[in-house]
Amino acid sequence: MTGLRPDFSQEPAPAVPLHETLALAALPGGPAGQRHLVVVTTSEIAQDEDAPPGAVLAARFWHPRDRLWQKSFFESLEQAVHHFVQESGWVSLQEQSLDARLAHELIFQARETDFGRPHTAEQVLQEAGMTLEEVADLLDKVEHPSPGAGL
Repeated sequence: MTGLRPDFSQEPAPAVPLHETLALAALPGGPAGQRHLVVVTTSEIAQDEDAPPGAVLAARFWHPRDRLWQKSFFESLEQAVHHFVQESGWVSLQEQSLDARLAHELIFQARETDFGRPHTAEQVLQEAGMTLEEVADLLDKVEHPSPGAGL
């Protein structure tokens, strides 16, 4: 496969090896239309950012459902990659260092459905038509067995 380079010069782009094309087609998530590429960039935490203790880098990507930049803080690049691969279920496709300290570009493949699910308890409750206050009221009404009571 050849084509124009992204800068639209007439010089042909390098061919994608067949094994790489097949590997991309075999990635989980169904047909190509159901897969989503996510570019995550990391950077050193700015002094004015409100980051958790121990965090040294910020990772951000565009969230297609929410239409805003999603930002997370991590103690290391390895922790960030672990989060996206192990916890989010994304497939790591490429990683490269950028010119700034702690700056990297990470490219993942995610499923489009990964971006349709609510991420917070409040969003889950909102979809169910409830508020945090309503849930707290319900939990206050739950009878708890007394200690030592048999089941």
